Amino acid sequence: MSKEMNQYQNDLEMLDVSMHNAYRVLTNKISIKRLINSSDDQGMWLPYADIFNPSNKDIDSVIEYYCDLEEYEKCAELVKIKEYRKTQAKINRINNSKLGGIR
Repeated sequence: MSKEMNQYQNDLEMLDVSMHNAYRVLTNKISIKRLINSSDDQGMWLPYADIFNPSNKDIDSVIEYYCDLEEYEKCAELVKIKEYRKTQAKINRINNSKLGGIR
């Protein structure tokens, strides 16, 4: 196997590990702390920079990854989580605007 092919294979494996980790963290199947403590020699890879607050775009990337693999149950679970987060953000904005009006 050529060096480029070997690197490509390693990159694909790293992507798979990071997406699997993201799925487990986003669905609360594992906490960030536990993931860090349990990481083996593959590392604690995640496909986004802000490990404590991934953006909707980050979640979309994980959803797209699992849709490409035709793992639609995981996609559906992640879509529900994304929608829940959007709803919570709206509620927080409403509550903050109400609190801002109280003096």
